[in-house]
Amino acid sequence: MEFARQMFDKMSQRDVSTWTSLITGYAHNRHYEEALQLIEQMHSEGVLPSKFTFASVLKACAELTDLECGKEIQDQIRKMEIEIDVAVEKALIDLHAKFANTKDGSHQNRMNEQALKFVFPIRSAGGDLGKGKQVHGHVFRTGFDLNGVVGNALFNIYSKCRNVVAARHVFDRMTNHRFGLPNGMAFGFVPSEA
Repeated sequence: MEFARQMFDKMSQRDVSTWTSLITGYAHNRHYEEALQLIEQMHSEGVLPSKFTFASVLKACAELTDLECGKEIQDQIRKMEIEIDVAVEKALIDLHAKFANTKDGSHQNRMNEQALKFVFPIRSAGGDLGKGKQVHGHVFRTGFDLNGVVGNALFNIYSKCRNVVAARHVFDRMTNHRFGLPNGMAFGFVPSEA
């Protein structure tokens, strides 16, 4: 990383790709503080981060168990209306999962639900079944409970994609069935008009 940083510092012009490459390098090599310092420097030089930059910075926040940093990045993503992809979704879930695993209590659970309210509706509105399945797999691997926002979002993804088997699978594993879920299940069974 030292050589990469030297080359970066010698560049007369740096664009979002060069910034992101160095930030990602630091994050992948466990130099999380340096990755966070670089995004601050990037902002101060007027270069706007991309979704790829944000995915790496969120990883750094998660590894440092710095929820406040993660929330700031999440707010920037929202304000900039950055297109969310699976990498950013995964990084947000990882961040909030790590925070939930470090402390107990309902406050942390509420924070997880707030993060997931931001992440999942984006995919459910788009009806992207493939990406929905990827996120579902990640939710499963991180051990998230299927109640609340997580279950509702996954249920919505599958219902909107008319995958009633998967929607029913999620529904059956939820112990807290909120109002609207049975209606969503019925929606998934109704054939779409061509």
